[in-house]
Amino acid sequence: MICAYFKGMCEPNYDGGTMVYTVLIYRNGVNIHESCHQYKSNENNHASNNIADYCGLICILKFLISLQMQNEKIIILTNSTLIVGHMQENWNIKEGKHEYYANKAKGYINNYFPFIEFKWKSIKDTLENIDGIMISEFHHD
Repeated sequence: MICAYFKGMCEPNYDGGTMVYTVLIYRNGVNIHESCHQYKSNENNHASNNIADYCGLICILKFLISLQMQNEKIIILTNSTLIVGHMQENWNIKEGKHEYYANKAKGYINNYFPFIEFKWKSIKDTLENIDGIMISEFHHD
């Protein structure tokens, strides 16, 4: 089983801001990937916390596809209620700065990931004991 976590943010939280996201991926309780990415937008490029979060999710999905792990059971942990809502199909993806990224992530999920699940976890809970949370996810079915 794969358990992954991402967190994105943008400062200032509008076009022209600097976006950063971090990604952690565990397979059977063992860390197989971690990365942090930064992108400085200009006033003509969209930038927001939501876009940074979606970039983190897309990074995870592309990494798993590159290693042909998309058919494994996958749990994605995030503190983004928006992404959980969009990806679990509870909410419609509406027009907005994040629309392109949300549809891109949804396309990857629909085309490549038959066994993916999203769970909301607070950033505080996750960062206080990242290994414990990742490992505990393997004991819940």
